[in-house]
Amino acid sequence: MTRKSMFLLQRWLDAVCSRNAEHVLALYTSDAVLLGTFANSIKEGPELRGYFQDFLQKMDLCGQVDQVIEQEAERSLILSGEYTFHWLDAAGPRAEEARYTFVFVPVEEEWLILTHHSSAVPG
Repeated sequence: MTRKSMFLLQRWLDAVCSRNAEHVLALYTSDAVLLGTFANSIKEGPELRGYFQDFLQKMDLCGQVDQVIEQEAERSLILSGEYTFHWLDAAGPRAEEARYTFVFVPVEEEWLILTHHSSAVPG
């Protein structure tokens, strides 16, 4: 994995761990598509705000990257792998292992997320 890949993933995780929707949304293009781990429908563009506002309400939410596979295309960087989210709820500590694919594209000197697919690991 390259430094750029690790930087992009860590930047996203840091934004999630901040639990600040604006920090997370700043990492996505305005026309981004999200198939979220905890969503029952595809979110596009402005719909991402509601998803992240709900998702980030989880107490002590944070995560870790467990695996990364990197692929480069002509004008994009694709990162796939697994991560684990951790948070607290009324029943105590919770964790959810999930698979992800991020498609990053360059926008005005910065790499932003164009597509993000995340789903819970079956089992």
